[in-house]
Amino acid sequence: GGRALVGPWTHCGNSDPGGPFPEASIDKLAYQRRWFDTTLKGIDTGLDREPPIRYYTMYAPGGTEWRNAARWPLPEQRATEYFLAAGPSGSIDSRNDGVLGLTRPGPGTDRDTYRPDYSAALFDGRFESLARFWTGDLRAGIDRKALTYTLPVLGQDLQVTGHPVVK
Repeated sequence: GGRALVGPWTHCGNSDPGGPFPEASIDKLAYQRRWFDTTLKGIDTGLDREPPIRYYTMYAPGGTEWRNAARWPLPEQRATEYFLAAGPSGSIDSRNDGVLGLTRPGPGTDRDTYRPDYSAALFDGRFESLARFWTGDLRAGIDRKALTYTLPVLGQDLQVTGHPVVK
């Protein structure tokens, strides 16, 4: 019976109108007030006639970024299983240059051992634990100190919506 509002914000924040997703800026307080008015006061705000899930899709075509759904995961979801595998992918200079692929690796190839290199200064040294995206280049000097797994070039645009599961 709950509702979900998902956008490209930091925890409890709003998107910056001058930032990379200005169309994501909404009046969350007004949305929350509608929920409280409907749920606690019994006021007809129309919220109970709207789909319970409202989510934002980054980089979607203009005007289609905000979407609604009746349930989660989305009914049209097509879960795709990817596997971490030995490289080289030939795309990056990293400790392993691994591949992210659709084929399950053979026996004995299911492990990478890595000791973190704490000299890697991610996010230009300004890491924010609640940041959900960064517009800089994480690869500059970092990949050589890390493990990477690269997917081959996609043949068409791909929307990724949901929550990844990693084992």
